[in-house]
Amino acid sequence: MKILNPNRKNPLRLALLIILPVAVMTFALLHITHALFRPPDVSEVDPTPEKPVNVPDPVDFQSVIDDWSASLLSENSDAKIAVKIYDLDLNQPAGALNEREKFTLGTLSPFFSAYEEAVRLSNPDYGYNKDDILVKEKSFTRASCLDLALREGNETCASALLSDIGELELNRLIKSDYGLENSTYRVSTAEDLTKMWQLYMNHEHFSAEVLGALLNTLLVQPDSKDGVCFDLCHFRLGLPAGFSESYSVYNKVGWEITGSKDGADLYSFYHNTALVSRAGRNFLITVLTENLPSPESSLRTLATSLESALSN
Repeated sequence: MKILNPNRKNPLRLALLIILPVAVMTFALLHITHALFRPPDVSEVDPTPEKPVNVPDPVDFQSVIDDWSASLLSENSDAKIAVKIYDLDLNQPAGALNEREKFTLGTLSPFFSAYEEAVRLSNPDYGYNKDDILVKEKSFTRASCLDLALREGNETCASALLSDIGELELNRLIKSDYGLENSTYRVSTAEDLTKMWQLYMNHEHFSAEVLGALLNTLLVQPDSKDGVCFDLCHFRLGLPAGFSESYSVYNKVGWEITGSKDGADLYSFYHNTALVSRAGRNFLITVLTENLPSPESSLRTLATSLESALSN
């Protein structure tokens, strides 16, 4: 009786074990190569690809700006107006007028120093503490002065912030670090103020919580009630008063009051720079004016027109 050796290899079985995997791999490789290099079927190509989800349509405010400014300048030949509107959601301009013309900022200047103070408070290398006393006679801390300089244009705190940083150093930072070639602490353009807003919103050097606190100072400000001015009500009587209540307007105002007439203030210049938000749409709007009668009213008219354009 012949005994089979269990360790002996069957030649036919061995051949099948070698040939079958090679055949499978060859078939798969041919199939993949054909799929990659075959000509596309025209019926599979969509000639109108779908828009990315949640990307809003662009809005062009140029005609609104042109009509508004033309009406004012035709009646006030000595007036100067600059406007810049930027769509934050699409990262693109949405309208402009004289955006590189320089204007004196007045109480808008702390928009620069407050940003730098926030950066230093957030960076331990500076050794800043929010509870450090900055104005001894009033016990104002760094944090409270930053808030008051932005919220109310408090002159004492604005001066303290500037002295703390140094005007020469801040002017250097404005040009070299912030990239605002046409600006200093006291003079800027609509274009550069828009870029400054973008630095705030990107908050590269401070947290989202710090940004939220800064935005609060530009939203909750002294106001007027039923048309009667109380406290420092000027802060909300320009662009913020022209938008409906469904809009959140984070606004910084700058002005120089030269007197009054018939109970109304007279300004040599009046400015607003604002973040305007509603229902997921966010725009930066800067309006700078000089020698414009009733500038608060004029900015309210512009805001109302911009809202109408946005609603259409």
